[in-house]
Amino acid sequence: MKSFLSYLALLMIILPGCRKDDNPRIPDIIEVHLPFFQKDETTSLTISAQDPTTFSAKFSVDNFFKAGTPPKEMDIVIIRNDDLSSVKTIAENVTTFPTTIEITGQQLLDLFGQPIVLGDRFDISANITTQDNQTFPAFDPNGNAYGAGVATMPGAAPVLRYEAVCAFTAADYAGDFEVVTDEWADYAPGTVIPVTVIDENHLSFVYAADNAKPIIVEVDLATNETSVALQEYGDYAAFGIFGMTVESSDPASDNFVAPCEGILSVRLAHNDNAGGFYGNNLIVLKKVE
Repeated sequence: MKSFLSYLALLMIILPGCRKDDNPRIPDIIEVHLPFFQKDETTSLTISAQDPTTFSAKFSVDNFFKAGTPPKEMDIVIIRNDDLSSVKTIAENVTTFPTTIEITGQQLLDLFGQPIVLGDRFDISANITTQDNQTFPAFDPNGNAYGAGVATMPGAAPVLRYEAVCAFTAADYAGDFEVVTDEWADYAPGTVIPVTVIDENHLSFVYAADNAKPIIVEVDLATNETSVALQEYGDYAAFGIFGMTVESSDPASDNFVAPCEGILSVRLAHNDNAGGFYGNNLIVLKKVE
């Protein structure tokens, strides 16, 4: 304890005498504003891999920190698939915040000169110019322009991403589908049955039951997940049969649409109106080309 107290007293003597001028290698602190991006959710949130030209989005850019000296200007830039060697400019000399910016699929095609395919990622951020004309690039191959860890701060959004996905369009699901799998065993693999479009996010098909009624499938447009509310879909012998989606910890493994492949998949729990339970059974349908 005596030696510890001696060390503490020495530390208290040394610390007050420590100045920045004693170590010229300590850099000056430069204040750089962090951009804040936000998608307009009334416009495209993803890019359709089937038809990228339908992509039309709006997003806003603002300063994450409202206090302090604002930047002199921002240039809004974009990269494709993490390629820092090819940074393109969307908007130059942005000086008013927040500002709304539009971007389209055709603009992306023109900027990068390549077709857009499934899985392509487009990241948007800002090159910042400070009031004293220092420029900090968003996508710097030599390091993080905004400083390590800033993207993980609560509420921070210095980069915006749009990704090419298989977007669900209900009209693409109208017509004949081949049965790939039917664990309920109403249909043999290869049987062709119709799928009907109800509206932009509801489809239906029928099982080969007596007095068959359409099984209405809801598609989550944000996730491509399918679900079926409890409903009667027909009779077997003297019993009315009901079906509903089986919830899963991984809905994408059973309950989904895959628009690029024309797949409709749903796992249903089957019950009769007398209290009988007939298990959980997967049905997978694929659009006939």
